[in-house]
Amino acid sequence: MKQLFKLHYTLLVASLAIPFAADTAQAQFTVDPFTADQDVEDTMDNDMEVTGTIDNDGSFLGGLGATRQFILNIDEKDAGAAPNNGVALVSGTGELNFNGDTGVLGTGMVVYSGGAFDSGLDITDEGALDAFRLEIQSSNVPFDLIFDLTDTDDNNAVFTERIQPPVFSGPEDFSVALSNFAGVDLTSLSQLKLTYDLSFNVGTDVRLNIIETFDDPNIPNPEPGPGPMPPTSVPEPGSMLGLFALTAFGATTAFAKRVK
Repeated sequence: MKQLFKLHYTLLVASLAIPFAADTAQAQFTVDPFTADQDVEDTMDNDMEVTGTIDNDGSFLGGLGATRQFILNIDEKDAGAAPNNGVALVSGTGELNFNGDTGVLGTGMVVYSGGAFDSGLDITDEGALDAFRLEIQSSNVPFDLIFDLTDTDDNNAVFTERIQPPVFSGPEDFSVALSNFAGVDLTSLSQLKLTYDLSFNVGTDVRLNIIETFDDPNIPNPEPGPGPMPPTSVPEPGSMLGLFALTAFGATTAFAKRVK
C-alpha cells in the first residue's frame, strides 16, 4: 500500500512540474552567437569597401542555410595616423569585435542573406518573439547600431539604437522591440543587415557576444479576445462514484435520524 501511495505521489509531482518548466522556459531565435571565424580589415582611406563572405557553418541563424558578409569602410583617417591603422571586424570564440585604431573613423556592416532568406526567414517564431536582444561584452565609446531589415516583397525598415555606455565592461543586455520595424513582414525576411557606426569616435573597441530575437517580458503581449465559451465539464467516472457515495451516505444518515 505504501508503494502504491508513493507511486501516485511521484506521478502527481511529475505532472505538476512539467507544465511549470514549460511556462518558465524562454524561447529565442539565435541570429548569431559569433562562433564562426571571420576576419576582415580595412586600412586604406580610399572610399572603397573591403568585404569578406562566409557560408553558414551551422552556428548562426539557427543553423539555416545563409551567408554572412562583413563590409568595412574608413570614413576618415588622420594624416598622422600610422599606415597600418584602420578598422576591423573579427568574429570567433563567441564574440564579434569591431575595432577602430587611433586616428581612424569608420563603419562596419554585417549582412545576412541567401539560403533561408531566399524563401523568407521568420525571426519571430510565428509571432512568439517580439524583440532583438544584444549582449554587449564591452564598449569604450558610444556607438550607433543600425538595424536594416528587408522582406521578400522588398519592404524595408531601418532603426537606429544608440548604445551609450559611456564606458562599461559587460556583459550588458540591450533590447530592441520588433515593433520598430513597421511595414516589414518579419516572418519573411530576405535580408538582415547590422551596421556598427563609429564614424563619430576614434580609437574604438566594441565587443558583442550574441544577438537573437526573444520574447521580451517587458513588452506586454496583446490581450486575447473573447473566445468561445468553455465546454461544460462532465464529471469523470471516479468523481461520479464519489458523488454517489456521498449521496448514499447522506440518505442513510437522514433515514437513521428518522428511525430514531
